Amino acid sequence: MLYRLLLAHVLADFTLQTDYIYRLKTERFRGVLLHVSIVLVTTALFSLPRFSQWWPYVLFIGLSHIPIDFVKVRLSKLFPKAGIRLFLLDQLAHLLVVVGAVMIADNLSWKQIAQLLSSPSPDERVVVYCFGYVVSISVGFIFARMVAQNLAHGGRPVSWSTASKYLGMGERGLATTFVLLSWPYLLPLAIVPRLVLERKQIRRDGSLLPLAAEVASGLLLAVTVGLMLRGM
Repeated sequence: MLYRLLLAHVLADFTLQTDYIYRLKTERFRGVLLHVSIVLVTTALFSLPRFSQWWPYVLFIGLSHIPIDFVKVRLSKLFPKAGIRLFLLDQLAHLLVVVGAVMIADNLSWKQIAQLLSSPSPDERVVVYCFGYVVSISVGFIFARMVAQNLAHGGRPVSWSTASKYLGMGERGLATTFVLLSWPYLLPLAIVPRLVLERKQIRRDGSLLPLAAEVASGLLLAVTVGLMLRGM
């Protein structure tokens, strides 16, 4: 159940949270409520095998997004340059809620949670792989851009094309696959499409530092995910 709920979290908080929903969430409280409704539906769907016992915890996980996201939005306005730190604290809070719900529902200890994370049951293997790829592709998109913006661009917004978003997702997915299949020597191929297709924008922007920071941090996350999936 743990990996099902973690997959539901990353799907609802990243893959299904469009730019429109994110902007609405930062501007209007109804944006937070819209996001919470998506979290509730996604979590409920992934808890279906045990929903009759799990519905209170589904509500707990979904409704916890209201105070957590509200605080994050307020702090991001007060500290606009603390993006990556707020992002990591926000995700830590959400993960603690999910883990806490599983611990209470199934009466598990921290040691048992660690065992579930490191040695998932065979029937959860597909869910684990899906979780890993969503982390690499969707979570990696936000993480890599924040690293580029905060560490390589002084916290100032960086202008990226829509194509760059999907090229980055593709290169992280390829990198995770290469590591998972024990083909690390193919990792340089993962960034070739972006270098070829975005060469004009790279020359126009002049500075390679934000792009290099995004690519490096994204690939680091993708490789880490691949290694963790291989070890399971």
